[in-house]
Amino acid sequence: MQCKHIFELWIIGEIVVKMLRRWTHTYLMPNVALYTSMTSRFLASFGDDTPVAKKSLDFLIEKCMVNIFDWMEERKLGEATCQLLSSLTSITSIRCHLPECPSYQRMISRYQDGSLPCPKLPLYILRQFVQVLCQSQVSGKENQKRRWNSFVLLYKLSCNVLFLSIGIIFQFFLFFFFFFFKKYIHETFQSFNGSTMIRNSNKIHRLEISLYMIHGVVLSNVEPAFGWTSQYSQTLINVISLFTTEPNTHIAEVFRIFADLTELYLPFLPNPKGFLSVCVKVIKEFGRLNEERSEQLRNSYIDKTIKKRFEEMQVEEIHEVLRLLKHMSTEDLAGNEDILSLSGESLLLGLNYLIPHLNSTLLAYPQLCEEFFDVLSIGLSTFISKFASMSRQHQTVLVECIPFALDNADSRIIAHALQIIECMATYHFTHS
Repeated sequence: MQCKHIFELWIIGEIVVKMLRRWTHTYLMPNVALYTSMTSRFLASFGDDTPVAKKSLDFLIEKCMVNIFDWMEERKLGEATCQLLSSLTSITSIRCHLPECPSYQRMISRYQDGSLPCPKLPLYILRQFVQVLCQSQVSGKENQKRRWNSFVLLYKLSCNVLFLSIGIIFQFFLFFFFFFFKKYIHETFQSFNGSTMIRNSNKIHRLEISLYMIHGVVLSNVEPAFGWTSQYSQTLINVISLFTTEPNTHIAEVFRIFADLTELYLPFLPNPKGFLSVCVKVIKEFGRLNEERSEQLRNSYIDKTIKKRFEEMQVEEIHEVLRLLKHMSTEDLAGNEDILSLSGESLLLGLNYLIPHLNSTLLAYPQLCEEFFDVLSIGLSTFISKFASMSRQHQTVLVECIPFALDNADSRIIAHALQIIECMATYHFTHS
């Protein structure tokens, strides 16, 4: 009993997780010849179909749950634990064993009595924990969509009606958990329906939690997650208009969700036209948002501190918009001319909305500057003919950015500028 008490000390738990993570990366392998190699086999061994492997996995899941829910205040421990869980649930053989894992079943069942409320988790681990939960629900033994639908369908039914066509208790607990998971998000978005701005701190906190939950589902990168997230597309776009008058991180989180959706799912969509249209709406909303901000800055006095926060917030948002644009022009779409054409139009339209809000102050941020010219060079290399159809005003803005890039100390930015000049010169030579 005394040994068990000592083992449950948070510092012991932190050591256990730290050592397991080191073993995963071959840092503490018995054979010194393997120190420099990756041991994916070690991690995968938890998914072996043997009593020892299953018992080890059960212990590991139990320890992770204790770390996350009993010691929420230990940030480093929580982050390390979620990273370990993410590594485990990314392996198909391990996911196959989770439904039979007693510690995992106990964790799921505790959602029934509300003793493990996901919204109570600290934000620094909430996103990744939701990602882990989603990954853990999709195994390699069955159709992903069928199993995913089995635990999200409950949300589509009335809150007073319980979907009971379930064969085993474990599936019931999955239903119960995701019912509250989606119910929380739905109620949050409903609370600001029709609002022009959010001032209530509780509503803002609920919105932040909901955005992190949705982002966690997106990052799980399982096939059904795209359709699940798509139902919130317009609502997420509406969120942007709620925060135009003061600095915040929520708008960047919305852009981040769409950027990750584009990166992880766009190349695999059978018909991406609809999603590309949504991306255009997102970027258009970004342009409208910055127009409102610019007008506000012109018509009111804002002290230097607030103005600096606005600038930093805008840099973060533009970073995500550029990432969204970059993945909209992915080469994986090259096999479909219609989709590629729409991708080019979407990219250039996004640049049209973005360019008027870029200035020398924002481009003075090295990473943002490199990302902008990277996207610009990719766009011009792939869609130079569509660039030629841009308005003269926006072409001029683009051209005026080039001297800034050529004078930059970063060789990568200079290379992007030279590539842009080459594309323009080649097109002009062949079409004049």
